[in-house]
Amino acid sequence: MPINSFDDYPMSFKPDRADLSPPIYLSLSLALEQEIISGKLPPQRELADFLDINLGTVTRAYKTCQLKGVIYTVKGKGSFVSPNAKFSSGQLSENIFVNKNTQIELGIMSPFYSVDNITLAAAREVINSPEATRLLRYGTPRGMERYHLHPHREQITFASGSQNALNIVLAALFDYRDKIAVDEYTYPSFVGIANLLNIKLFPIKNDDYGMNPEELGKICRLNKIQGKT
Repeated sequence: MPINSFDDYPMSFKPDRADLSPPIYLSLSLALEQEIISGKLPPQRELADFLDINLGTVTRAYKTCQLKGVIYTVKGKGSFVSPNAKFSSGQLSENIFVNKNTQIELGIMSPFYSVDNITLAAAREVINSPEATRLLRYGTPRGMERYHLHPHREQITFASGSQNALNIVLAALFDYRDKIAVDEYTYPSFVGIANLLNIKLFPIKNDDYGMNPEELGKICRLNKIQGKT
């Protein structure tokens, strides 16, 4: 189908075919990632017709964005921008998707570089303190007793690490497209796992004591965030 037949078509995303360079699917996936910030994406077949390229190329581009956590697909409804797209990892190399035999590291960490100065200042203060050497020693393991928890064995599960444990907890307690209010500086792996499970996170601004209660209440009311029962 000629490209100009879609000039007046109300698609939310109309990339310029001339801006796409080989490999087309990767170039298109980057365009999707950079330009689409909210709303529903155009159907893959319509986008393929609009750009006059193979449908398989568009499908591959969408799949690449899905692997990055930028979009998600609902069977029978279409593709949508992930609610956590702004949290998606910028450390995934473009070339990681070129070789189909390349292993994608889903546990990649994405630090909050914007607070580097604060982190460095705090680290220097701790290192120069008299108690610095004590921080390098392990304490006596007390397990869950330190939190006054005494679970039955049926309530215990084994995990291969903190990220695996978070994955188990989120998958068990939350459903697709559930909402969670989180600290604005949330553990990056928590964000990544929420992306994979299509759980929407709402960052809450901090004050000197942690999450700002007024901001938390406001966000919960506006977005109908409720506790799980």
